[in-house]
Amino acid sequence: MTAACIIAAFTVISLLLLTADTRISESTTTRSAKLTTDMDQNPYNLAPAKQAHSAFYKPDLRLRADDYTVLMADDAILPSGARRVNTGGHGKFQVEGWTKFDQKFEWQITVPQARDYALNILAQRLNQQPFEVMVSCDGQMLRAPITTAAPVWNRYSLPRTLRLSAGKHTLSLQGRSPGHETFQASLFSLELVQPGVRDSLRAAAQKMRTDARWMQKARFGLMCSWTSE
Repeated sequence: MTAACIIAAFTVISLLLLTADTRISESTTTRSAKLTTDMDQNPYNLAPAKQAHSAFYKPDLRLRADDYTVLMADDAILPSGARRVNTGGHGKFQVEGWTKFDQKFEWQITVPQARDYALNILAQRLNQQPFEVMVSCDGQMLRAPITTAAPVWNRYSLPRTLRLSAGKHTLSLQGRSPGHETFQASLFSLELVQPGVRDSLRAAAQKMRTDARWMQKARFGLMCSWTSE
């Protein structure tokens, strides 16, 4: 092979390497620019479903005939001043900013068949003022005091039941502090269940219980991690 051929071969190889390097550089620059744009729009690199409340799973709010139906506060039509708490974009949590009687949470529910429904509320008061909640639907109203020390989450059973006819209904919830214009509370959820179903589920749960004193004697602990989504 002559010197001229060797020089020509090296020239061709150099041009090919230069072209490949240029393409890689352009591709890297394009990806970098896109990443910069994405980071500007989404600085924490969260998936779209974790960025906006509208992207979370939306239940149809149809009451279940064989189980509890949980109405998350996050899924309610929120009153002015109330705000959703979304810790790090991980599912649905409580609603805060609940401070006045005229703040009304509303859920548009669907009832498959006319039935009586028992209700529980999962809430907490944030100070020591007296506080009670009121749930209303179709001219009916149930009241329950929130009596645990603040700030403690607890589940409260409302007295009596709501008689709901088949079809769509607006279920609303309000709070008040007798003798005070404002209060401080947070709401997590409202639960509806037919009393007979509730009793059956409770009986089934009791049958599954076992004696865990051995765990206590062995000085074992138990930690649970959960999500509402």
